[in-house]
Amino acid sequence: MRARPQMRFIHPAVRQEWADAATALFTRFTDEQIDLLDLQHDEDFRIVTDLLASGAEVAVGTDARNPYVLFGFAIHDELGFLVEAGLTPAEALMLATIGTAEFLDMEAAIGSVVVGKEADLVLFGDDPTVDIANSRSIAGVVVDGRYSTRAQIDAQLEAVANGF
Repeated sequence: MRARPQMRFIHPAVRQEWADAATALFTRFTDEQIDLLDLQHDEDFRIVTDLLASGAEVAVGTDARNPYVLFGFAIHDELGFLVEAGLTPAEALMLATIGTAEFLDMEAAIGSVVVGKEADLVLFGDDPTVDIANSRSIAGVVVDGRYSTRAQIDAQLEAVANGF
């Protein structure tokens, strides 16, 4: 997790805080307990699969602010996990947009492209309903009514990384 290229967009003090917390946590565990954590991860995945299959309400993005969950990047991993758990790419995208807005009781303001709603949009270069990995092919975004190209997004990210 620490070696991901996106970590350069996280402030060094936060990266150190996360590393210290992970070290403190994992030094308390035996190798056997760490193996059990891996099994727990598999069980968590099965639970999500069962929840989705049962029609339970599930919100996307709820683990943000946890260590090593990187805003703006982690959503793509989460979409992939949802597809792996049995949703189609289109269903995963719907869950991440209008589904989460409904879960939060905010569908009147967000979650779909409708006159009068907040209009932040992600424009894809490739179709994520064909392959959810294409959600990473961001060609541009509209935020607060301002359009940014991929080049502008990359420049903004570089400014963040270079600002530390």
